[in-house]
Amino acid sequence: MDYNDYTLNSKSLIKRFTHRTRYGIALKLCLENNPITILDYGTGSAHILYELSKHNSALIIYGYEPILEMYQQAKNEAEKYANIKLIQNIDEIPKLFFVNLEHLILLGYWAYRK
Repeated sequence: MDYNDYTLNSKSLIKRFTHRTRYGIALKLCLENNPITILDYGTGSAHILYELSKHNSALIIYGYEPILEMYQQAKNEAEKYANIKLIQNIDEIPKLFFVNLEHLILLGYWAYRK
């Protein structure tokens, strides 16, 4: 079953409301900080990544999802967005300095690679 069927599109009114509200708040918080790079750690279906990309296509967006089934589901959709990179191997997460945390969505402003 599609992850969004458990959350955003759940048959349960309470689940739908809760997840849609949470995503709306996360989207607002992420965009008001004017980030350059975003990492969603445990991205699930990557729905929030697509919404962020639609609002600001200049963002560099990473989504880490360790569960293969969810990663594959998200990857099929993410290929439509040039600024989204999905990661399944934790070692592939770029070494960035992330300054904010909102439900495991990390906002990065600059790289500190050395």
